[in-house]
Amino acid sequence: MTEKLKRILIETVKTNAKGYILICVIFMAGVVLSCFLNISVGSEAEIKLYINDFVSNVKKYSTDSFETFSIAMSGNVKLSVMLFLLSLSVIGSLGIPALVFIKGFSYGAVLVSLHNMMGAKSILFFACSILPHILISAPCFCAYSLHCIKNAYSVSKGVKELKNAIVSPLVYGILSVLFLNISALIQAYLEPILIRIAM
Repeated sequence: MTEKLKRILIETVKTNAKGYILICVIFMAGVVLSCFLNISVGSEAEIKLYINDFVSNVKKYSTDSFETFSIAMSGNVKLSVMLFLLSLSVIGSLGIPALVFIKGFSYGAVLVSLHNMMGAKSILFFACSILPHILISAPCFCAYSLHCIKNAYSVSKGVKELKNAIVSPLVYGILSVLFLNISALIQAYLEPILIRIAM
């Protein structure tokens, strides 16, 4: 069973390699543009206060891990539902790449804000509080985005019947949410520990 799953995974990656690269390029273009334009997610003074309070609270009182997990999962489910709905629409083949770009742009804005506020220390904060869950969520998001783009393209060309057009992205969406579940667990339970150790 494991060997069969591994073979299917390798075959899927080989078949869709160019698509994955294109999605990653779109995502990174959003990050780079945000950094190039020096876009900040808000007032640096407010962000500095928020981050200092956050780190202080994590060190002194810990965090409500279940609430963090719930918020992260809620965001992941909403994003997956949005991708699923776009995959059934004619505009999905253009809307999904735009969503990927915006997601990358928002990550870039967070990075710029952290760097402007914390300087070199932002790398440590990013490595402890953002990077661990992104290592799972970003590839999962990009893979599901590519599947939804392909589905939306098939729908717009009339290649897929409605039943197949719904079932395929729905199954991949459920799998995507399951993997994002792991990402949310890391965000809620592992990252606070890393922050306490490193910051």
